[in-house]
Amino acid sequence: GIFLSVVAVTLPRWRLTPPVVAVLTFLVYVTGLALLASDWSNSFNGVMRLWIAFSMYPVAVSVLRTQRDVTAFFKTLAIGSFIVVATFGVAQIYPWGWEGYMRGRGFSYGGMGAYATYALAYLTLGGIAAMSLLRTRRQRLFALMIHVLAGVIVMISFRRGAMAGLIVGFAVIVLLGGVRLSAGRVLSAMGLAVPIIAVAFFLFGDRVADLYTARVTQGVQFEMASRFGRVAETKQVWTDFAHGSPRHMLFGTEFFNSTDIFEWLREDRPIHIDYNVILDGAGAVGLLGFLLVYFLIALRFRTRWRRLYRSRYAVGVRAVFWGLLAASLIFSASNQLWVTTPYALFFALLGALQRSAELLPTKRAVAARTQAPVLRAPLPTSLATTYPQAHARTP
Repeated sequence: GIFLSVVAVTLPRWRLTPPVVAVLTFLVYVTGLALLASDWSNSFNGVMRLWIAFSMYPVAVSVLRTQRDVTAFFKTLAIGSFIVVATFGVAQIYPWGWEGYMRGRGFSYGGMGAYATYALAYLTLGGIAAMSLLRTRRQRLFALMIHVLAGVIVMISFRRGAMAGLIVGFAVIVLLGGVRLSAGRVLSAMGLAVPIIAVAFFLFGDRVADLYTARVTQGVQFEMASRFGRVAETKQVWTDFAHGSPRHMLFGTEFFNSTDIFEWLREDRPIHIDYNVILDGAGAVGLLGFLLVYFLIALRFRTRWRRLYRSRYAVGVRAVFWGLLAASLIFSASNQLWVTTPYALFFALLGALQRSAELLPTKRAVAARTQAPVLRAPLPTSLATTYPQAHARTP
């Protein structure tokens, strides 16, 4: 209800850019499919999750009007990371809520469920951009500690998709220069991570070992060999697509109702991989629309990036944007359409980074101020001190 209220309030302020038009077109299309499904209420419930998640991109772009707003957004994310990490810690002392995997032997996630690992992965990657916006050493140390904790929780939970997405996203950020891996920074990160990992293994060593065996060793074998695994699922979905009617190929069948229409999935296990969910339920039109949203969001950011002055913060924004995008594509190979909060967080982060890029000075603007064709310059350490005009409200 809160998410939908935010969408409704901000809807008149949405700017109809190509990515936003693609988002609205895709959402209207899948809404029509849901209303035509036999179990339309279940299908419509799934589509509402998509409305909430995808709408966070235009909401962030329209609401964050100044660089100060963007800074406040990332500070709020650091606080949110602390709340999620603290909830996870309390749930291990006083188990409550969903235990996730291996009930009785795994970790408790409170009311968040194991999908909280996706949210923690997004928060960890997004926190890299926030580090450049924090003004004091104490704030940066607090944010670093929280995001390292979040990353450790993702890794010891052994949710395969979250682990893979976090690793790939961080690798992209490093390759694009978002993190400068000097010896001092590596040692500082290790100084935080090693004690945390040591304490985690001391307190939860047996749980971690059991989870590794169940989720990695046995879990990978299950996905590869079981008739309910992701490999069998992919083969079945694409076989049905190739041999289905033209209507099924174009528009799919029973969006989000996959458990009821596959005889080989009579175990209350729905289709997991996002691309399979959309191809089976929304057809080739839906899958192309889904990928088009990603493509247009990426294209708009790239177009803006080519005009930006290459400050350290701008380089970080670019690296985190592509790192988040890569992580999300990995998460979709696991599954994230079935939950709201992590996916909504992803699109909100993309919108915030896009808006931040739009507020940063361009190469032409910097050259005009210095009366010289400056294309590159020594990277500033603080956006706030180097570009105070970036905090001015845009018309």
